[in-house]
Amino acid sequence: MFINLSGTPFPALPTLLLSVNDLVVLSLGNIPPTGYISPKVMVACLSALPRLNTLYIGFRLATPRPDRIRPPPITRTVLPALTRFEFRGASEYLEDLVARIDSPQLIWIWIAYLNQLVDFQVAQLSKFTERSAGPELTLCKHAQVSFCGGWVSFDMCRHANDPREARHPATTIISCQEIDWQVSHMAQVLSQFPTILSNVVHLKLKVEPEGRQLKRTDDVEWLDLLHKFSTVQTLHVSQELAGHVALALEDITGEMVAEVLPSLNLIFLEGQSASSFEKFVAACRLSGRPVTVIETKTEFDERLETYVSV
Repeated sequence: MFINLSGTPFPALPTLLLSVNDLVVLSLGNIPPTGYISPKVMVACLSALPRLNTLYIGFRLATPRPDRIRPPPITRTVLPALTRFEFRGASEYLEDLVARIDSPQLIWIWIAYLNQLVDFQVAQLSKFTERSAGPELTLCKHAQVSFCGGWVSFDMCRHANDPREARHPATTIISCQEIDWQVSHMAQVLSQFPTILSNVVHLKLKVEPEGRQLKRTDDVEWLDLLHKFSTVQTLHVSQELAGHVALALEDITGEMVAEVLPSLNLIFLEGQSASSFEKFVAACRLSGRPVTVIETKTEFDERLETYVSV
């Protein structure tokens, strides 16, 4: 059995959910402000759905910030059959929601944050993901950060060339316009996921659509983002971003060499010669961790396959 509601306020939904314990799929999309259900009430409804496999909660607008910060509950509701969870809305609502649930069978999670000009606090989502992470999440070694016109996304998968439809079992999307906001917001969110990021060995930074021109960004913002990936061994940066990242890497001096991408072995900045970030390469070599610069995509893909097989 499944329920799919979109853009429709349904005040009687809590009562309905408490009466359909054989529900497998619950999709609540484009929820208007008049259809708001608090996280506490939502979890109470979900607790009556032991067979629930897929859950989607999507708001039309970002929900208001709570009047006060609520401490996480002492006990949590277990959703024993939930494998797929999707959310679109404000971080405050999601934090309150996932602090109240456990999903030990979770294998796919998709989060989209609506535009917020406030600090992103995702500590509860980080803990929820760690509690719920199964093999599909814990074995993810590849990560990709994609910058688009109105959003930035972070995806994780087992293999960059995995042909499966659900190749990205973990996705986080942040709605914002300017590239500098995209970089800083993503860095802020990822700073709160140290355990999940500790599995990432291969990182790609790209722009969608290809060929889009980007304005100059602060080098510090790029370094702050790269600083989150302490276990990354291979880095691939698309041509649109390569010049920005090369300039940022050239700013690395002194102790920063050991803090930004300390495990890096291979680097490929599309369209950039090794001379454009030679200070970084030299600093790495002097610190005792030489980095190999790759200048063609074909060679990088071949070397990446070697890393994957190992």
